[in-house]
Amino acid sequence: MVKLLSFIKYLPEISREVGQELYEREHAPLVVRLLPMIREYRRNYFPNLQSIGGAGVAFNAVTEICFESQEALGEFRKMLQGEAGSIIRDDAVRFIQVDATVTCAVEVLESNIVAPGNS
Repeated sequence: MVKLLSFIKYLPEISREVGQELYEREHAPLVVRLLPMIREYRRNYFPNLQSIGGAGVAFNAVTEICFESQEALGEFRKMLQGEAGSIIRDDAVRFIQVDATVTCAVEVLESNIVAPGNS
């Protein structure tokens, strides 16, 4: 599996609640409709913009975008350069600070490590 992580920050005038609503009800369905090679599309939200240690969090959401293969990721990247990408970007700029979004590919390491008592 190939995975991208996107760290998303909303526009200053968009509240956490409104941003999450726009993302869930409009943006996420649009993305998966236009980019069918996506295997999984998960959004993770920070409830209070504070880390467990108390430091501030610079992003509102972390999106996981998973693909079956490098080929599917290549198709995704190609489609983002075309009409589908334009539609998605036009939608995103309504509530996301696109220039502040950080997206990176990560290596998923499957492990058999289990916390004690959870086997």
